[in-house]
Amino acid sequence: SRYSHQLTIHLPQRLWAVAVHPKCARVAGGTDKTLHVWRAVDGKKICKLYPPKEGTILTLEFDPVEPDALIFAGGCDKEIRLWNYISGQCIRTFTGHRDYVFGCVPLSNLLITCSRDHTARIYDKHTGESLQELKGHDMDVKCVIHLEPDKIATGGYDKRINVWSFPKPDEDAEAVLQDPTTDACTIQ
Repeated sequence: SRYSHQLTIHLPQRLWAVAVHPKCARVAGGTDKTLHVWRAVDGKKICKLYPPKEGTILTLEFDPVEPDALIFAGGCDKEIRLWNYISGQCIRTFTGHRDYVFGCVPLSNLLITCSRDHTARIYDKHTGESLQELKGHDMDVKCVIHLEPDKIATGGYDKRINVWSFPKPDEDAEAVLQDPTTDACTIQ
């Protein structure tokens, strides 16, 4: 076999979300109400955080700019939080979804999320402000991915994949944000 078993981490609860960041050798796991971060090389626990609200953690992603300290976590409480997992401090809370948050994609300046409320959202990562709500699904939006360099894709229970374009540098960003379906393509 080309693959060999390297590490096993046992948890007292079901695991709902996992994030791995190979550059800083970190592994994170979200359980019913707890966020855990370990070193990937030996399984030594770096932190165990208890988000302030009740709810299962359904999505985790390390920050692409500061993965050795920051992680995004969200889920059943309808919010995403940016945590400094070294200090245990919640830095910012991203609000606006009306139901479970299933996924998040942090970029250098933006955070993209998807939810059971049939929408995706684009946030300013540095302020937490919701810049745009993307409406293009009739059911839960289960996944979101970033497509280089200026697109994202969302997929949901409605059997659709929607591809969304970001404003180009020479376009009026306000005009594009007012019409979230600009340059959107639906694949069914």
